[in-house]
Amino acid sequence: MLLILLTFFTHLAHAQWSMDLALAGQSQSIYRGAETWPEKGLMLGPGFSYDNQLFIQGPHVYWAFFDRQDDRQLILGIHYFDDNKPMISLGDHEVDYRNQRKNSLEFYSRGEYKFGWKNKFNLNFQIARDFISYEGLYSEIGAQAPLLPFTSLSTKISFAEKSTQSYLYGPGSLSGAGFSSLGLKFVWPFLPFEGIAMLGYDYSWVLKGINQHADYVRGRSRHQVFSLRIIAKIF
Repeated sequence: MLLILLTFFTHLAHAQWSMDLALAGQSQSIYRGAETWPEKGLMLGPGFSYDNQLFIQGPHVYWAFFDRQDDRQLILGIHYFDDNKPMISLGDHEVDYRNQRKNSLEFYSRGEYKFGWKNKFNLNFQIARDFISYEGLYSEIGAQAPLLPFTSLSTKISFAEKSTQSYLYGPGSLSGAGFSSLGLKFVWPFLPFEGIAMLGYDYSWVLKGINQHADYVRGRSRHQVFSLRIIAKIF
């Protein structure tokens, strides 16, 4: 026991916190295939990490079991979600049928396996369960591959219980496949202050006809989103 305690406190002595600042903007807000805000929005906020294992990033708090450079990753975390307007809304849109969900708090696990050229290919999965609102299961599987220098192409598809789908798309939604998406991302890791810029394009669509016309979607089931994210290290 003494040896375990000594090892633990030695680890704490050599671990350290780091902080970065992120600015993110997107053409509209989409959550798991459903539109929550149809106009442009911005978010500005800090992110923290402890010993490159514990991360606090906005509504996400998670623990990463392996280093980012490893060919495998396992994450356990908590995610908070609400469908309110963005932190900074660049339009005059008001709350409507898209914003009728209760706040959600999910416990989730995410796994990833990298392989191929410079480990640029990956397969990933996520399983989540809400425990304050709809109390349903959600899952998704995805893949990513390099396309051009600093550019990658990704895809994913989700599956969920009826209670989860009803939370996402509206009462009466069907269980099973939820939405699918294709994404294109360009990453430029050469900004000042160890900064990084990410440009993204995502095309997503709700898969089932009943879900496409559920009350929170109302036929607006296909979306294109352009996004920009800039991250700079503070310490």
